[in-house]
Amino acid sequence: MALSALLSVRSPVTYGLAAASVLSALLYALPAFEHPGRLRSNVRAAAGMAGHFELFAAGLLAFLAFVFVAFPVDPTAGGSVVNLYAHLLGYALAFVATYVSVEVGLRLPGSEAWV
Repeated sequence: MALSALLSVRSPVTYGLAAASVLSALLYALPAFEHPGRLRSNVRAAAGMAGHFELFAAGLLAFLAFVFVAFPVDPTAGGSVVNLYAHLLGYALAFVATYVSVEVGLRLPGSEAWV
């Protein structure tokens, strides 16, 4: 949200939205650092699974880099206006759909092939 706000029309409102998005993301992640031993062991366990660390790295790269590809620098170029909110919503829904499909696949009978 912060990146798309900064790429949209620059105004005090979008800068405020970007700051609020970053602050809420930090507040959301803060409980993970309350128990550093547990966080460290979880990261070590995930990194030890074949392909999981690589998938995380590729997903994080796609999540951060795609914002610069999908959202134009000037949303009013060419005599038309790009709806940045619709682009952001589609971007977020694509990640939600992927997450839900994996979670549903893990809970279905005979899902051992997913793991």
